[in-house]
Amino acid sequence: MSGLAAGMKQQHVLLACIAALVLLFLANFVIEECPQKLGLVPISTSIAHSYFWNLVTSSFYETNVIKLALDIFGTVLVGANLEVEKKDQFMIYFFGTTVASTFGASAWSFMRFFVFHNQDMITQPIYGFSGVLMTIIMYQRMRFKNVPVYALVPGVTYDNLPFLVLSAQIIFRLVGLRFLTRDIIFSVISIHAAWVYLRFFYVKPDETVGDKSEEFAYYKLVPPLLQPIALPLITAFYNIVALTGLFPMIET
Repeated sequence: MSGLAAGMKQQHVLLACIAALVLLFLANFVIEECPQKLGLVPISTSIAHSYFWNLVTSSFYETNVIKLALDIFGTVLVGANLEVEKKDQFMIYFFGTTVASTFGASAWSFMRFFVFHNQDMITQPIYGFSGVLMTIIMYQRMRFKNVPVYALVPGVTYDNLPFLVLSAQIIFRLVGLRFLTRDIIFSVISIHAAWVYLRFFYVKPDETVGDKSEEFAYYKLVPPLLQPIALPLITAFYNIVALTGLFPMIET
């Protein structure tokens, strides 16, 4: 643990994230109707009140101290050994993926509203740090691939960590622990936005663009045991999105 603490002293971006988490958590005791003003409320963010700052604040806002503690612990555990060689590229990736997750969540809420005509889908606040944490995890996954996150738990690697985190959120959701999963939509969108940017657009220090390695392929987001089942669905989903022209299609 001392190594994690020493590593975090050099992580100015992550320390800023933790400071933002704590500051916005404390805002609950000062601002009336804080979730409606700092969380992502689709109708308020874009139409009723133009709370456009929600696209950023919602990713650093929590109301539950247990969720806050888990956010901070996860950031320290995953990011203590973070190395950023091209700060401009990392900041574009970091904030771009964060905003993409909140903007995508807002769009998803409106689509669900138009289909199901339930106003709760655009009036209930969405907030939580998991989208940002997933952005950090995916960056570390590109760097370390199949390296264990923590030496004492060799089975948990950077390669399978996104799947494990998202699976845990789904399980918590199913058993009714909603306070831990308000931001599950941020996680889902962030995984994909982060992968696309790191795969095709991220400029590395040697000026190569993206991580085109087989280890970072899209289907590798799913553990090997599930790949024979999930691969056709993953390929089909990928190719549907690839029709936009943002990245090449997968033929096999």
